[in-house]
Amino acid sequence: MFQNDATQSLTAQAPATVGADQATFTGANLNNLQTVIFNGKTIGMEVSADGKSVVLKGLKASQVTAAAVPQVLQFIYKANMVPVKLDVVEKK
Repeated sequence: MFQNDATQSLTAQAPATVGADQATFTGANLNNLQTVIFNGKTIGMEVSADGKSVVLKGLKASQVTAAAVPQVLQFIYKANMVPVKLDVVEKK
């Protein structure tokens, strides 16, 4: 796996709550993002026009937010794969 500075700075904007359906990640060059995978399932996504953020959708149906445990999502770019942690927490 090859990483560069742009993909290493990819972070969740905030922890997701259990049962949440969306999460936003920020970083650079997200317009080069091809897909996001969790447990072999493709996660829906919408990249911002400036390529600095991406909203992941369908997290509840994909079981990403089924429990309050950190989850690792695979962000697939044109030339590499980057594992990114998403903290899932209980609702307050």
